[in-house]
Amino acid sequence: MRIVWPVITGLLLLAGVDCYAQQPMERVYADDQTFTATPVVAYVVDPEKSVDNDVTSHSTLNTIIGLLGLVGSASQNLTFTGPSLPAPNTPITVKIGFGSSVLDLLGGVTVQATLNGSPVGTAYSGSALLGLLGGSNQSEVTFTPGTNYNGVRVSVKPTLGLGVSVQVFHAYFMQPVPGPVICNEVVDVLYGVGTYGVNAAGATATVSDEWNSVDQNLDTYSTMTIGVQALAYVHQTVVYNNPSKLGDSIRVVLSDPGGLLELELLTNFQIQAYLGNQEVGPLIDGSSDLLDIDLLGLLGTPGTKVIASYAPPGVQFDRIQIRLESVVGLLDGIRVHQIERVAPKPIIAGFTDNILTICEGEPVTLTIINPEANAIYRWFDAAENGTEITSGVSADGTLFTPAGLTVGSHEFYVSVTREGCNDEASERTKITVIVIEGASAADIDVVTNDPFCLREDVVLTPSSPTITDPVFKWYHDQNKTQPITNAPDGTINYQIEQDGTLTITGLAVGTYEYYVSVSNLDQCENVAGTLKKVVVTVDALPAPPVITLTP
Repeated sequence: MRIVWPVITGLLLLAGVDCYAQQPMERVYADDQTFTATPVVAYVVDPEKSVDNDVTSHSTLNTIIGLLGLVGSASQNLTFTGPSLPAPNTPITVKIGFGSSVLDLLGGVTVQATLNGSPVGTAYSGSALLGLLGGSNQSEVTFTPGTNYNGVRVSVKPTLGLGVSVQVFHAYFMQPVPGPVICNEVVDVLYGVGTYGVNAAGATATVSDEWNSVDQNLDTYSTMTIGVQALAYVHQTVVYNNPSKLGDSIRVVLSDPGGLLELELLTNFQIQAYLGNQEVGPLIDGSSDLLDIDLLGLLGTPGTKVIASYAPPGVQFDRIQIRLESVVGLLDGIRVHQIERVAPKPIIAGFTDNILTICEGEPVTLTIINPEANAIYRWFDAAENGTEITSGVSADGTLFTPAGLTVGSHEFYVSVTREGCNDEASERTKITVIVIEGASAADIDVVTNDPFCLREDVVLTPSSPTITDPVFKWYHDQNKTQPITNAPDGTINYQIEQDGTLTITGLAVGTYEYYVSVSNLDQCENVAGTLKKVVVTVDALPAPPVITLTP
């Protein structure tokens, strides 16, 4: 468990920075470091951990007040040495952590870009540094040097008669990625205490196991706690490698360690979206009409989880911050099982509760009615992992025509993958197609007076020993391609009664084959090839008798 100390939330919009285009981006981390420290009164711990590509590890810069008031300083340079170097107008970000109230130590911390180890551009410290902070115990300082640079320096010195300790996690800049990448990747989880415009020094809170909230496992969780303190909140901030698209949603799964979570307690739970360090969209709490609440279990019973979903209106975001204010009844804090960003789930036309029932042999095309521009919809045979289905799928995946569906239940899953990305942006929508077996020839009996004589009406009367309220259809062929209707065919006339009785007139001498199917509201019609065949024979009239008259 980590105890986190208060930080004033300060935000700065960086003018002239457009790092939120839809082209996928990736972080480039500083990969080399050097440090200096005044002997005895300053030192650096684990300097190599600030360039190890692990966002959770850090170096620590420390200064103390020595005997007779002796003071010193410590600094660390993080340098980019790889093939990709930042341009002058490329923002640079440094993740730093504080071990005491920010207002007390900001004067002792300086952040500045470097070129080959020498400082360049503006140095940020004190109130100027506060304007760049991301508002957490673990903060990201982002600024644009506006000059050639290949590194950044973090320096600390005592202030207000106190020593200063600062954690340096890493430094990075963003660059476009030429090929498909994982676009919805969580690259960091920040935590800490924020305040509403005051110095809440002395306010304490705890956050533990923060990475459990993004591991896609509802059985694990992080825990957020805060005492009874006004004007302060504890938070977790999930950082993504790329911005969302308009319409994407935030989903958070929560529970109460005491197992007695009630909806009224959620008024002290809040969600704020960010784009970089800038708040976007409204700050909402559990009472907001914008927040959808769903339950996994019953309120007030152990193990109940609350799913809170929210789509920030009309904005893109690349960070999700969840906040917990002090609230009586949640003294044990709150468990955060999942924080995630999801695209709208595909919606399929013509389904009720995502279930479609069809008859055996009936063709079906699954059509997505909320397609996203420049996206691909991918179909699978399982809710997770599974095999991707490509046969019968259109180029953009918005149409899927499954072939050869046998009698029974068939489940398909579809999600959206965005341009330039190789990960699924949405949850998979489950579609169930239920295929009902058609009737068989054994379900039909036909009464006929075969053979018939020429010019005699041919009457075929069907019935079903197995199907109630049957509906019969007549065909000229077994494959149902030539239906018989109440219309003349040359010199032959057909008449079908409501009960399915077929009357044929005008047949010439010969043998004929007719086919009949059956169905009702619950029973599907015979599929092609399984109809009842009826053979009709029409005989010539007998020769007239020869009458011999004897005088």
